[in-house]
Amino acid sequence: MDITVLPPGESAMEDLYPDPLQREMIQIPPGLMGNDLQRWHDEQADRLSGMADGSDARIYHSMHGTSPARAVPLLSERLIDAAKHGYYQAAARYGEQLYEIQGFPQKYDPHVHATLRAYSAALVATGRSEEAVAFYRRASDHWNNPRLHAAAYYTEAMVRARFAEVLERDLGKASKKLEQAVRAAKSIEHDRERTYHSAFLANAAAYLSMRKGDVDGALSWLNEDLRILDSLFGPDVKHQHRVVVRANRATLLQRLGRADEALVDLDYVVENDPYVTEYRVDRAIVLHGLGRRREALQELTFAVERCIAIPEAYYNRAVLRLEQGEHTGAIDDLRSALRLDPGDQQTVLTYAETLLTVGRFDDVRRVLDDLPVIGVDDRVTALRARLANATGDALSALTILDEAIDQMPASTLLRAERSSALYELGRLTDALADLDAAVEQGETDPVLQINRLKLLHECGRTAEAATGAALLLDSGPLPAELADHLSDFVPHVLQGRNREPDGQRPTI
Repeated sequence: MDITVLPPGESAMEDLYPDPLQREMIQIPPGLMGNDLQRWHDEQADRLSGMADGSDARIYHSMHGTSPARAVPLLSERLIDAAKHGYYQAAARYGEQLYEIQGFPQKYDPHVHATLRAYSAALVATGRSEEAVAFYRRASDHWNNPRLHAAAYYTEAMVRARFAEVLERDLGKASKKLEQAVRAAKSIEHDRERTYHSAFLANAAAYLSMRKGDVDGALSWLNEDLRILDSLFGPDVKHQHRVVVRANRATLLQRLGRADEALVDLDYVVENDPYVTEYRVDRAIVLHGLGRRREALQELTFAVERCIAIPEAYYNRAVLRLEQGEHTGAIDDLRSALRLDPGDQQTVLTYAETLLTVGRFDDVRRVLDDLPVIGVDDRVTALRARLANATGDALSALTILDEAIDQMPASTLLRAERSSALYELGRLTDALADLDAAVEQGETDPVLQINRLKLLHECGRTAEAATGAALLLDSGPLPAELADHLSDFVPHVLQGRNREPDGQRPTI
């Protein structure tokens, strides 16, 4: 926060503010009490008036002066502006101060509506969603206004579905609150505003449908939302809500396997809102699924270099770089992701696995030693075993895996890892038994299945290996690199079989 300073040379004073920006701070003259202190605050507020970087100080002095109501206009302005730009901690503070001073005004107007929306959004965003619900309920008791009631019910619906503590979420209650929001919105007098509210609430209905597992129903709601927007603004008019709806629709289309249609929506989204990182990440994921890796990497690089950074952008770019064998760049990206979200275990483990791949064993140990104790985790255990194996201690790796599998016998990851350790020790039959168990548990990963076929071949069970290879190929074409590996020990099975061209992958 910017604080305007008094001229130098003042007498001894005590500090009024902490020093967040390494500036001289306004100080309170010693000995002032009661009305004298309040009048001093009035003088400071007047002196700071009109200075842009003194707004927080003006609020402070007005609140502590003889007429705290003088702070209301500035608090309202700061509240709305802070919420608009995502400074939710500050917005929550401004909202508390504003409503502590003014309470609920007699008249409900668009400006009051904006402050209510901004304050409630700040409360939800800072983890105080129940306070937001209670605040809106008090406001609804004070004013009889359909816009307010629609906003209040909508907020409570989203809290019940999304923002409440996990055990307190209730989709049934959320649906009832959304129905109340829809009924309230129908009472809005102005046709255009009423219609827009119906579009906005259709997006919420889509979210609830998706949470209930009805993806087709959610898609129908979003299509209806866009139809309403087209009727209001025309299909070619840019509108932020349209961007949000098409981004949401892209998510559903991708889930339904309609990646090409999802990409059309995301093309529109990033064209009209190009600096939202999440949209760039979503588009990169779709491009990657379509086999357009270079474009996906370009999208993530744009997100990292020109948007507000989020860990997902760095993490996904690291994954793409790993696919291309760019371990150094991937490690840099994973470090950046961890700086933004140091507690994300998936990123931590991917970072450790990448360090292991490039032989930085001491760094891997440090990463693993810093992990919190979370009981038996198959990926962490597999990584510890892989580290032991990589440093020439196959027996320790086997001991680690034996103990873990005793506790997690259904883990196909641990079975595959132990199979690798047993193979290194020359125990081919035992290695094959672990992969057999993984397949019996439903594992369909083609890499694991090809490793199993290779073990069958090395154990002398060539007929079974050939039969298994034929069944694997009947299930669909293999990526070229896997087909090449399979041809090393069952080349006759591949003759006349489908395989993907070099450089292509099956779509996700």
